[in-house]
Amino acid sequence: MRVLVTGYSDIDVVIDAINRGAVYRYLSKPWDVDEAQATICKKIVEEHHGSIEIFSEPGRNGFRISLPVKSHPYQDS
Repeated sequence: MRVLVTGYSDIDVVIDAINRGAVYRYLSKPWDVDEAQATICKKIVEEHHGSIEIFSEPGRNGFRISLPVKSHPYQDS
């Protein structure tokens, strides 16, 4: 996974870098730490065919990550 974080002001150069580098996500400075963490988590979950559930309740916000479990090749059926 490639994430580009830059403060470079020439957008044409940034777009070229994104296209040539197969960048998954572009974050501009100053970036939000929560956004950067969410981007990384989302990509990991996608790569493992999982899901993310975001919830917001009074006094409680967060997310749940679900990943599929593969049986071990030596595990008895």
